Amino acid sequence: MGDPYVGARTPRREDARLLTGKSRYVGNVRLPGTLHAHVVRSPIAHGRLLGCDAKAVWAVEGVVDVITPADAAGMRLPCVNVLPGQRLTSYPVLEDAIRYAGQPLALVVARTPEAARDAADLLDLDLDELPATVGAERAMDADPLYPELGSNVITDFGMGDEDCLAAVEGPSTWSRWCSGWAGSRRTRWSRAAWWPRTPTTS
Repeated sequence: MGDPYVGARTPRREDARLLTGKSRYVGNVRLPGTLHAHVVRSPIAHGRLLGCDAKAVWAVEGVVDVITPADAAGMRLPCVNVLPGQRLTSYPVLEDAIRYAGQPLALVVARTPEAARDAADLLDLDLDELPATVGAERAMDADPLYPELGSNVITDFGMGDEDCLAAVEGPSTWSRWCSGWAGSRRTRWSRAAWWPRTPTTS
């Protein structure tokens, strides 16, 4: 057999360049006309955003734009994972209805990351806080977060071999409640650039 893997130290390819400062980070990329955005998130778990007062935001030097739910009406993002029979496969980019703490409510765009962050702290949110439901079991009986669905059940599907049911004596129930999911801890930074298409000659 080869060298043992379990319990052994695994060398990483990136360590040398990370420790010597030779890596290239997204924050170090500088493109002409680069703008920086900061997401303003909800401090409450359930409620409604009644309005945004951005007067103080626009007073910050370097602010280019303030995007609110009204500006992003109709814009949706696809769900990363879609289960069988899932009734919602996309969600609004920004929305007045608040369904969880940390939900994006607005976006502040500025010429520097510092200006975007400072200006975002000045955005005055008019919030109507509503009682929050904690726990999947309680959510089953709570008012639906999406009224058009009629309940908080997004999908209901079976798993496994139905033929095995014949081998089970009496009723058998198994429940698994998952209140959260975390994947690999990757940085959520990006740079986007646009270049006008120029004609090429052969």
